Amino acid sequence: MYKVKVISPVYFDDKRHEIDEVIVVDKKIMNEDVFKILEEIEEEVEEENLEDLTVAELKEIAKEKEIESYSTMKKEELIKAIKEIEGE
Repeated sequence: MYKVKVISPVYFDDKRHEIDEVIVVDKKIMNEDVFKILEEIEEEVEEENLEDLTVAELKEIAKEKEIESYSTMKKEELIKAIKEIEGE
């Protein structure tokens, strides 16, 4: 996962993201097209940094990882589910 900053308004993951907004994206989608609209600001979001993420950011990660029922989970549940799917 990467923390990136939006450098041009864009619709991504069914949501509009504005300039300077920071989002978390899966490294699978990090290609030349994505780099045109996103500026990498942090390589690899480490597991210990999951605690620092907002619930919205954790839900984005959970959605990308196709975790079931992520939308109703609380922060602690999201962190646990993400770690489980990553095999940690």
